[in-house]
Amino acid sequence: MTPDHLTGTHAPDPCKSHETLPAPPRTAALTFGDYEVIGEIGEGGMGRVYKAMDRNLGRFVAIKVLRSTDPFECSRFRGEAELIAMLDHPNIIKIFAIETTPDGRPYLVLEFAEGGSLDRELAGHPQEPRRAAELTEALARAVQFAHEKGVIHRDLKPANVLRGKDKTLKLTDFGLAKELEVSSGMTPSGAVMGTPSYMAPEQAEGKVKQLGPVTDVYGLGAILYEALTGRPPFRGVNMVDTLEQVRWAEPAPPSRLAPRLPRDLSTICLKCLQKSPGRRYQTAAALADDLRRWLNGETIAARPAPSWERLVRQVRRRPWEAATVAASVLLVALFGAGLVLNREQQREKETVAARQREKDAADERLHLAETEATRTRLAEKDASEALLRERGAKSLAALAQIRQRLVKGDLKAVPGLNGLYSDLAAYYKQLIGDLLSDPKADRVGLAQMTSEVGDLAVRCGQFDTAEWAFGQAQTLYAELAGRDPKLLPDVAEAQTRLARVAYELGREALALELAADAAARWERVRQQSAGPDGERAALQLAEIAHLRGEVYSRQHKLAEAARAYNESIDRRRQVVGVRSDATAEELRKLESSERRKVLDVLSDLGRGYGYLGDALLDDGKVAAADQAYWNSHRIRERIVKALEPVPGRPAEEELELEKARFQFARSCMNLASFQCRHQAYATADEFTQKALALREALVRVSPNNADYKLDLCSTLNQVAEFVTLDAASRPVDRVRAGEVVARAIEVAASLQGDGIRVRETLAESFALQAELMARSENPEAAAPVLRTALDRFDRLREMYPDQPGYQFRYATLLALRAKLEKAGPADPRWQNVLKVLELAIAKHYRGEHPDTIRELPAFEPIKSAPEFQRLLARLRS
Repeated sequence: MTPDHLTGTHAPDPCKSHETLPAPPRTAALTFGDYEVIGEIGEGGMGRVYKAMDRNLGRFVAIKVLRSTDPFECSRFRGEAELIAMLDHPNIIKIFAIETTPDGRPYLVLEFAEGGSLDRELAGHPQEPRRAAELTEALARAVQFAHEKGVIHRDLKPANVLRGKDKTLKLTDFGLAKELEVSSGMTPSGAVMGTPSYMAPEQAEGKVKQLGPVTDVYGLGAILYEALTGRPPFRGVNMVDTLEQVRWAEPAPPSRLAPRLPRDLSTICLKCLQKSPGRRYQTAAALADDLRRWLNGETIAARPAPSWERLVRQVRRRPWEAATVAASVLLVALFGAGLVLNREQQREKETVAARQREKDAADERLHLAETEATRTRLAEKDASEALLRERGAKSLAALAQIRQRLVKGDLKAVPGLNGLYSDLAAYYKQLIGDLLSDPKADRVGLAQMTSEVGDLAVRCGQFDTAEWAFGQAQTLYAELAGRDPKLLPDVAEAQTRLARVAYELGREALALELAADAAARWERVRQQSAGPDGERAALQLAEIAHLRGEVYSRQHKLAEAARAYNESIDRRRQVVGVRSDATAEELRKLESSERRKVLDVLSDLGRGYGYLGDALLDDGKVAAADQAYWNSHRIRERIVKALEPVPGRPAEEELELEKARFQFARSCMNLASFQCRHQAYATADEFTQKALALREALVRVSPNNADYKLDLCSTLNQVAEFVTLDAASRPVDRVRAGEVVARAIEVAASLQGDGIRVRETLAESFALQAELMARSENPEAAAPVLRTALDRFDRLREMYPDQPGYQFRYATLLALRAKLEKAGPADPRWQNVLKVLELAIAKHYRGEHPDTIRELPAFEPIKSAPEFQRLLARLRS
């Protein structure tokens, strides 16, 4: 189990989490003794790892908790703790304590490394040779320290190396480690334990008794190999293939994959990876010392240098002394040469002819031998590449079948497969990366495949993987378009999708830059094409305008956002013409392919009106916002009616209906939010319940779709918000609302992505949970949840300081904390609340009606304060 750097809430695979490890309580934060869990970091074979706060010492720690109470597992788990506790070294993760949960599961309290893991740092990119040598030397010193304490690691790999706060390397995960002198009996002879790509040959063969310090030397060599080349020494199409390569194949020299790599560093790396343990460095210290020799420009021990090379090194270290000696030697040599020159000239003339004849014959024989060797080598290379190509094609075909079943087939409605979506996207990424190194691979097919991988990653909320996929697709299409201009639209589309992913990751400046480049490409396509490509360009230009509107809305540039949304609406209406106002019956009568195209455009048109309504409402243009919301609602309602279920309808049309209901639910929520802001709670609740029913049904049909889950969470939050806004709500209603919010947190946390929408949704859910708990019989229990909500909204405020909604929500949470802590009206904490509230109003906040704000329970202690009344009057104006 390897904890990754925590940047948000990363939930475990929901299809595993219910087995033995209970979910957190619905109305309280997860805790372990004096440690308050902030979020989950990761999950491994034995249990889970959480990021937590040590309430006593005020520091972050990592909590590693065992999955089960099985005595064997507990013994192995405690054995890992005892091993780590022996190793007090700056480059090894420290253990602070070992405790036991009330249900008998042991857990470790470990040093928290917030810099992330080395495998994410490497990310398939070769490092500068000196940097690779320095980090391997540091790890080798730490491993030598462990060996001196009698411990071998047995699972060295980049994923088990973390970065501390000061970028210090930290070796972790001694789950497979053992003591050199004492056998625990937990690893049976013949068992293969470890990670195949980094496993020593004796480990791959299950020869447990032969494992020792040289096994870890092999693992250090594998890490150095990946740092130098961007890939591990061996990586097959599956685990069995990888193990076979580890046992029998020789690794490709690093200098072949990184041609400019210094020869001595390549020699050090290959010595670590020798099949025979006796031919490797016999200690990690010997490896570290040789790396230090190379870094200092000295002769390495792995390959004794010839005399001429040692001379060159001496010259480089002492150039002036070497020059003096060389000058003296040269004078002596010239004097001696003058004495023998005449005698040698005659002898040389007699032998030149014979030597020339021998040389010509030898050159001919060498040429023939080299030609034959080259022919044999090329044939072997072609055969190897053909085999890899065949395996890659079979793997891609198998993955395509799995993807089809997940997205459209029998696995689509199976819940708890978000982890499988993520694993599938990651495996695609690895396989495509391998195939890209083949010059004969189908580049067009790979470009199409990377785009599909990007769509799959977006579907499950993995925007980092989507960013890689669309970036790779753009690069491939750009390369191909140089020979085939017909692929220029595909270059522009990949860049458009890349801009969307940048927006989802919160990189607005990059999103605008990519969108501008993509718009320029699409404009050229539109001007040069009058057929389908021209229409495609017009619609993509509309999508780019819509994306600009989203960026401006997030930056609270509302006038610019409204102009961008109107531009996208106008472009789409020009494409569909009079059919934009067609009735549902008229849409049903259209030919199948034409209907599908028109419905797609109308769907995006409805989306544009909905976003336009949001911008107008935030800008105080209430009547225009109301009209935009209803335009969106009527368009989406027509689409749903035009796609009403028909027996025997093709699966493609069922997917269209699913998408239409998804959009219709959004328009219902737009109208609900509008009515809520104007205190028409009964009407708002009616629209909310309609949206909730639609979204519950969508999640049942496609439970692994990230967008469906996030929309469901926002609706659940809205249901709970009605209770928080009602000062006279009954305790039983607040209990039900708390359950609704807890479910929203559970659903959002099941998403493995960390996009902005996930952060916003979870922040709002925690805020609502804190408000409901504050009005319960035990208001003190709200404190830890309130801290979590404050922390999340504070980070959102830092990311988007001009977004008044985040400022207002932060002000309400500060007010709730001051109220719970019984701060008096003159307490400085209330002045801080008023300061943040004034900042939100200064940035034109219009999310709540002034009368609603005045009646919020959080502001009750300052309800009559003149400064608070002045701010409300300013908001009304």
